[in-house]
Amino acid sequence: MPQEFSPKDQILRSLRLWWVLILTSIAGGIIGYTISRVRPPVYQAKATLYTFIKFQDIRDIQLSQYDEDMIINSVGSLILSNGVIGTVLTQATEDNLSIDYKAFMHQMSVYRKLSDFELFFRDSDPKTAQKMVNLWANDTVLIFNQMQRDGYLPPYLTLNIGSLADLPVTPTYSQTNSYVLSGALIGLLVGIILTSNPYIIVSKLKITHNKKINKVG
Repeated sequence: MPQEFSPKDQILRSLRLWWVLILTSIAGGIIGYTISRVRPPVYQAKATLYTFIKFQDIRDIQLSQYDEDMIINSVGSLILSNGVIGTVLTQATEDNLSIDYKAFMHQMSVYRKLSDFELFFRDSDPKTAQKMVNLWANDTVLIFNQMQRDGYLPPYLTLNIGSLADLPVTPTYSQTNSYVLSGALIGLLVGIILTSNPYIIVSKLKITHNKKINKVG
């Protein structure tokens, strides 16, 4: 009759065989690191946008800190808006860069630092990475200015290009940590599976032990 599964027994068994969990986790991490390095190189380009609230131009309202934060966040929403991204992709197509919406969203990232925004784009071609992120930054400012003229954005908010991207010369390995962590977790899972059936470990040890005895004999 098969033995009933006991979570407590499983945990104790895995703890007794802790060295198996450590070995499989380390092996998984090494495999993840190796995969991250043998993948095609990826180049990352960065452009920066500066925002500024001209408080001297505010006459009829008093902005709280929350209001200021929300106003700056409106720029972040614009950066990721369909209008901006659609314009970027249209210009990219005209420049013979075949990048669709899904690929763009996968290869880009944007981070806010206080009142400024850093735009990143990654690609296996450094020129493509540079071109895309610079298009993105320029189109954001152009559409911002148009929306401001049309009255959709407050006149006391400014948005300027802080810096456009230079051509990246060295690849980035920003996903190495993710690969290592994923590999280690998979290795840990493999270790748990192995320790859930101690007969696998015992049989492997017996085979190794017998081989050593045969060699000595």
